[in-house]
Amino acid sequence: MGSRKVLVGIVAALIGLLVALRLAAEVHLEYLWYDSVGQAGTWLTTSGAKVLLGAVFSLVFFLACLSSLTVADRVSRRQELLGADEFILRYHELVGSRHRVVRVVAALVLALAAGLPAVKAWETWLLFLNGSKVGIADPQFGYDLGYYFFTLPFLEYVLSWLFAALITIALATGGVYYLNGSLRPRGARRAGIGTPAVKAHLSVLLAALALVKAAEYYLVRRPALTFTEGRVFDGAGYTAINAQLPATLLLTLVSLFCAGLLIYNVRRRGWGLPVVALTLWMAVAVLGAGVLPAVVQRFQVDPQKAAREISFIERNQAATKAAYGLDTLTTDKFDYTEAVSDAEVDAALPVIQRVPVLDPTLIGDTFRAQQSKKPQFSMGEVFLDRYVINGSEQPAVLSVRNLSRNDLPGRSWEQEHLVYTAGLGVALASADKVAADGRPDYLIQDLPVQTTDDFKLDKPQVYFGRGLADWYAIAGTSREDGERFDGSTGIALGSVWRQLETSLRFGAIDPLISSSVDKNSRLLMRRDPNERLSALAPFVSWSSEALPVVSNGRVMYLQMGYTTVSTYPYAQFSPTDDLPEGSDLRTRRFNSMRAAVVATIDAYDGSVKMYRIDREFTDGAATKEDPVIAAWQRALPQLFTPFDKLPADLREHLQYPDELLRVQSRMYGRYHVEDPESFFDGSENWVVARNPGNDVAEATGQSAGRIAPTQLLLDRDGTPGFVRTRPLTPGTEEAARADLSANLVGDSDPERFGKLTSYTMNTVDANGQRRAGAEVENPTRAQVAINNDPRISQKITLLNQSGSNVQFGAMMLVPVGESIFYIRPLYVVGKGEDSSPALNQVVVVWKGSAYLGDTAEDGIRNAVAGRKVVAPEASGVSPNPNPEAEVPTATTSPAGSESATPTTALPVDGTTTAPELIAQAIGLMDEADRAKGDEGGLAAYEQKNTEARALLDRAAKLLGEAQPATPAPSTTPAPSTTPPAAPTTKPTSTTTP
Repeated sequence: MGSRKVLVGIVAALIGLLVALRLAAEVHLEYLWYDSVGQAGTWLTTSGAKVLLGAVFSLVFFLACLSSLTVADRVSRRQELLGADEFILRYHELVGSRHRVVRVVAALVLALAAGLPAVKAWETWLLFLNGSKVGIADPQFGYDLGYYFFTLPFLEYVLSWLFAALITIALATGGVYYLNGSLRPRGARRAGIGTPAVKAHLSVLLAALALVKAAEYYLVRRPALTFTEGRVFDGAGYTAINAQLPATLLLTLVSLFCAGLLIYNVRRRGWGLPVVALTLWMAVAVLGAGVLPAVVQRFQVDPQKAAREISFIERNQAATKAAYGLDTLTTDKFDYTEAVSDAEVDAALPVIQRVPVLDPTLIGDTFRAQQSKKPQFSMGEVFLDRYVINGSEQPAVLSVRNLSRNDLPGRSWEQEHLVYTAGLGVALASADKVAADGRPDYLIQDLPVQTTDDFKLDKPQVYFGRGLADWYAIAGTSREDGERFDGSTGIALGSVWRQLETSLRFGAIDPLISSSVDKNSRLLMRRDPNERLSALAPFVSWSSEALPVVSNGRVMYLQMGYTTVSTYPYAQFSPTDDLPEGSDLRTRRFNSMRAAVVATIDAYDGSVKMYRIDREFTDGAATKEDPVIAAWQRALPQLFTPFDKLPADLREHLQYPDELLRVQSRMYGRYHVEDPESFFDGSENWVVARNPGNDVAEATGQSAGRIAPTQLLLDRDGTPGFVRTRPLTPGTEEAARADLSANLVGDSDPERFGKLTSYTMNTVDANGQRRAGAEVENPTRAQVAINNDPRISQKITLLNQSGSNVQFGAMMLVPVGESIFYIRPLYVVGKGEDSSPALNQVVVVWKGSAYLGDTAEDGIRNAVAGRKVVAPEASGVSPNPNPEAEVPTATTSPAGSESATPTTALPVDGTTTAPELIAQAIGLMDEADRAKGDEGGLAAYEQKNTEARALLDRAAKLLGEAQPATPAPSTTPAPSTTPPAAPTTKPTSTTTP
């Protein structure tokens, strides 16, 4: 038996030693990791704050609890245990004379349970220490915004902690009195509440609770009324100021009164006064905080809401605009007309020719199919950016060739962590044009990496990138696949102790025993950009996008960081359902947001830099920067670099933040309304336009949520500038109207970066009169125009029937002159092994009609030409008023372009080919369109469409399809994902299968 105990002791000691060693290894490796990225000081500051808070809160609780338990034990030790229940008697038999040890242990355990969670408040503590005045006072109480941002959150935590701690101490103290026989429940033998000293002790504890509650009411709950959520607007409204505020002040007084009664009760017998005080407090809490506000709301506010709330709505409007940067938004009027000249098209060519027809959300499969190259690699998310190509700035799509852990040739520890350690290079292609097969025209491609003269990649290895979260690598070993890592970052593993630490940290013996790990080896941890940034600055909300950039021969990542506040007085809380997956903002509740940081991560060595964006916070502020990031700058000076230090080549790739535009567009839809009464009734609200969807079968405009922000180049002061845009439409989320109200444009180019402009629509009629609102369709109606066009519908039907499916790219709004065109690429996705999408043609919508072209320029010119009035020819045959829709002869382009050459009717006999039948059917549909306005035109319209359908049915049979082709968009089959199979007979129509 003795040897077994010894063995158990040895095993327990070894387990304890391993746990201690692993804890020490984790702490040391954490420090080494921060040191490897030049942020040892940041680790020391944040770790010091955590240790300080945990120690101070634990110590305060321990001393308070131990003091209270000691007093309770000494006061009640003289009590007789005669008549005590069995449990109490057993307790005293077990404890004996060890009451002091029990008190100390109990106080210590409770102190650790209460104090250690305080380490989570380190961010609030550092902001409290380093916050400053903003220079703007809230309109109700006159507190500076700095009080709400920095003092109030920490004060709220301290007071709530004190209240919980006092309750715990009071319960523990009562437990001691019970165990010592001083407190016995009613019905027990010799029931009672002990001596006056017991009553006095408990009364003091309860009085302390009442004082803490009074401080919470006055210092926290009272100012917190200014950012409570309301039904129409957030912030203190009429009911809050005239009912909840007086109730809160009354509760403060009642709490102070209760504390006084409890102190006075020390000298009195019985518990009558405390019971009265508690009853009074509960009555005021129920009536003042619940009943009174409900009565005021129902009988004073509801009958005349607008009149009661106007002044408070004005506060909410001003605060919300400042909180989300809408107070610096520029508003320009867009005077929409339906007249566009060739000269205006020519003037807009620098923009039109750079329209990104390669949609990054759809082209990912093509990149993966063509550029992954090796099993262990997979092309990541495709991003749209711009580069100087052949001397001019052009849009480009780029994807990183990342490692794919699930696709490694082997899954041994050595292969996962030593051999396959890095991705390799990128694929980059022009976004405004495609190769002959409709797929990307690559400028960087293949393995070994091939580039044009505009690019170079000296260090193509990607040791840090998306998809590498929770996957460490030991680089610089003899087993590494490809060129060995020679960076200076990472944790050097030259000593046995470092290798042991790594083994303990990751729970694997291999780093310690592998012969491949030597003095040149380096441990690379936290290799995902978001994982890396969140470790360094968890108080920043990081974007879901880490934009890869080819810069100075390397791959760099640019990632945007946001600061948020949830205590901005009177500001509206932002919805987060529209934010992309992976964004830190989705998990936060906030009523103020700023794009405050741009972080750069080197994909080769993982080095990180954070550049603080210095912008004026709002009008009247004492600071020219976001006060939250300024406070963090004072707390962690090593972490941030001034924005003007951002290298110029990286600054060229800045993009207006996606999440910021999403939030601002939702807010601006309501807060563009200046008049408080109109704001209240919502009659002038705008909402983000609905997403028409990518799939043909879903492109109804009502099932795909809100349209995502779109990137393209637009005219900015006479030159093309890279922007991120989002259209707004009048109405509500449930009932949006079909017009376009405004187009929000966020500038990305360095000289205008961060500038937000709202182009609000006006209509100029034929007499030159301007009226608010534009008779221009929003994206939903533009898609309806595409769906209803018989030529495009037939083209889609034919493409879907010939071994492929069709998908739409992003809907892009492009101004030309004083008019607006919608441009949408059309992709063909085959059903075979090569399922990568290929661009087929570009669809242009203008004035409610849809047109096709090989490029955006072709489509726009076809649209403009289609609206020209052409004189009849001498033969007396009226020309087609829409040349783009003319049926061409046998001339086709690789992308399925349509020429504008008219054709004559073909005899329908046994030798007629399917493409000839389709061409003739399209001609009949054009004639049907022209006949609608004539006398008796409806009958001719129906007759010609009937003949066209008969021809299309016959063409479908010739192509081997049993299902008749119909031009109605509602019958278009749902698209799938692979390239088209070429038809056996080359068509004569420009509607290329």
